[in-house]
Amino acid sequence: MHNAPSVTYPVGRCSFQRWVFLVWLSLSVVLLGLWAWQQTPGAWWGIACAFLVGAVLLGWRDMALSPECLHWDSRMGHWRVDAASGVPGEVQVVLDLQNLLILQWQPLSDTLFARRCLWLSRTRSPDKWLHVRRAVYGPR
Repeated sequence: MHNAPSVTYPVGRCSFQRWVFLVWLSLSVVLLGLWAWQQTPGAWWGIACAFLVGAVLLGWRDMALSPECLHWDSRMGHWRVDAASGVPGEVQVVLDLQNLLILQWQPLSDTLFARRCLWLSRTRSPDKWLHVRRAVYGPR
């Protein structure tokens, strides 16, 4: 059996991720509003609001980051996120919806880099979609 060909695929925000973020944010705001309406806001309500603001800021920052690329090197047999970083890693499929892949990237070294969740959408590069799927599911 042959290995999957080398492929570079753009990762980052996709419309599905934006919708998940917006629905989660909307539900959180509605629940906090109902909580405040049902009873007088206290310390716990303030803490919940602070966590919501923190989550919004982190989510917004994640949405604003520039897109990256996921690289599969068939000769070396490992993945890299953004060739500039040069850190090899492994991916695991978290969710596969045929036109959307959510992967967890784990660096091979436990240096300063941590696990990352990568969103791959077929609409970003339809011509390379089957290549990246072969690389994700292919033998190691």
